[in-house]
This record gives sequence, C-alpha cells and structure tokens, in this order.
Amino acid sequence: MAAVLAQAPFLADLPGALTLSRNGPYRELADLLARDRARRERALVTLRHFDVVNFARLAHAPAWFSAGLDDDVTPPETVFAAHNEYAAPHDIAVWPVNGHDAGGSLDRQGALDVLGRVLEADVGPVNPNRTHPVP
Repeated sequence: MAAVLAQAPFLADLPGALTLSRNGPYRELADLLARDRARRERALVTLRHFDVVNFARLAHAPAWFSAGLDDDVTPPETVFAAHNEYAAPHDIAVWPVNGHDAGGSLDRQGALDVLGRVLEADVGPVNPNRTHPVP
C-alpha cells in the first residue's frame, strides 16, 4: 500500500461515534443498543476489533484525512481520533462548514496532490501532522 486517502473514515472511535452521531449507521446501532442495553458491553468489545483507531496505530503508509466539522454521519471527533493515532506521516484537511461531503472536489484535489507527492517520491514523506489551510 502506497498511501491512505481517508475522507470521513468510517468505523473510527466506535464508542465515540455511537454517542456523537445524529444520523446514519452509527445512530441505528446506538438506537439498537439503547433498546437492548444488556448487549451494549459485549457489542463494544466486538466492535473494538473493527475500530480504525486500532489499525491507525499500526500504519506505515502516509495518509490524507479529511473531516467536515458539520458531519452528522461520521462525527469529526471520530476522524480526529484516527488521525491523532495514525503512526505514519499524515495530513488532514478540516472543513469548518461542510458535512459528510467534507471539501467535495477541493478535498479530492488535496488528496490527489498528496498521492502525487507520495508516488513521485516513491512513498516519500508527507509532512507529519500537518493541517491543510482551507480556502
């Protein structure tokens, strides 16, 4: 794998997502666990096996993350959780007034720019922990 391009990555910080999400699949799961409280702890133990944050700690490929601060499907806090734990060099674009689409075509262009740099340099470094300014 040469690089990771993660726009609003799904399945990150699952316990947080279940609390924060207002729509989409996280909300459906939160509603199910609210109705069947006895399953909650066992479900969270199982979900840890799929939590992207756990895999982020093992990463070797440079990554581009993106988060819309008004995302009601993939809460931005969950994107930051994965970004903050990412072990390899990584960038993030934060879109203050966007939702799940994040930066739309501008976001895609930023991701392609990162991918281009990585491929040109044969998996060269991305500026670690850099935040891209949003126009």
